Amino acid sequence: MTPVATLVRRAGVTLGTLALIALPTADAAAAATNPPGVYILNEQGENGPSCPVGWFCFYHAAQHKWFSFAVLPGTDVPDVGALKFSGGGSIASADSNTNNTLLRYCGYPQPNYGGAEVPIAPFGGGTWHGLKSFRVC
Repeated sequence: MTPVATLVRRAGVTLGTLALIALPTADAAAAATNPPGVYILNEQGENGPSCPVGWFCFYHAAQHKWFSFAVLPGTDVPDVGALKFSGGGSIASADSNTNNTLLRYCGYPQPNYGGAEVPIAPFGGGTWHGLKSFRVC
């Protein structure tokens, strides 16, 4: 099955609505190391692309800047620090996020959803320093 077909099947999206979702690009090496549904949004510099509609995104720095990842709606991220960029680098935590999905996400200050829950409303987001895991809640 092609990567796009797998993506469509996992997201439960019909081909007619696929045109509405902008797919972040991912290097082949990074795609092999990150879990399904997790894509590199920006690994180049300070002002990368915005979070696409229909995705949940988190950023290494406040104000939605620097290194970032985008995840398909419904994808959980148990450990931000385990995600890799194409060069092998990673981030220890996320300091800002954008939830461009219809789902409510929660962020946590520890890996594997530990610590106080930080709710992130659909089509919301903000700056919370040091979040290390995210899931639909």
